[in-house]
Formats: sequence, structure tokens, C-alpha cells
Amino acid sequence: MVPLGRSVVALALCCSIGGHWLGLQSIAWASMVINYSQHCSLVKAVEQTFDGAHPCDLCKRINKAKDAEKKQDNQRSTPKADLICVVRQFAPLSPFIPVDYSEQASFLVDGLQKPPSPPPRAEVA
Repeated sequence: MVPLGRSVVALALCCSIGGHWLGLQSIAWASMVINYSQHCSLVKAVEQTFDGAHPCDLCKRINKAKDAEKKQDNQRSTPKADLICVVRQFAPLSPFIPVDYSEQASFLVDGLQKPPSPPPRAEVA
């Protein structure tokens, strides 16, 4: 069941990115090379296939279908008017309060110093 699921997902992914057009176009090119090679050399057949001046009926139908799909996608991508207006609420910034860092630094330096009183002495008996 897992391989079938993976195959379906891979096929859906290929179709979503336009892989079906590539498959059809490859079939059209292969048939064109086969048809043209019956009347001339293989090199000339490949040249006529890919020069764009000699498209087959399948190539023409593929191009029409691609163009129709692009037009349909362009029509879908037009933005619609949003009828609901959302009011944004902005929080004002707190006012700037300047801080005197020199006072805080002197407090830290003073707080790290030892107290000025002499240490206690043991009584001599």
C-alpha cells in the first residue's frame, strides 16, 4: 500500500508542476523525429523537429492548452477587494528616559570595596 501511495503523490506532484505537458511534448517530439526520419536523414529530422518552424498537430494542441491554462491562472491571480477593514492597533513606545551611567558605575565600585573599619582583634590574655 505504501508504494502505491508514494506513486500517487509523485504523480500528483508532477502534474502540479506541469509534468504532464512535458510528457505530452516528449511524445510529440519522438513521433516527429520518427516521421521526419522516414523522408530524410536522422540529423535533418532532429533539426526539423526542434527548429520550431515545423510543429505537428499535437504540438499545436499542447501550445493552445498551455496558453489556455496560463490565461486561467492569470484570471485567478487577480486580487479581490477585501470588504473587511481590519484596524491595526499600534502600541506607543515608552518615552525615552536618559540614564546617568556614571552614578550607577560609582555605586558598583563603591559597593565592591571593603568597609573602612579595621578588622576585629583577638584579645591578648
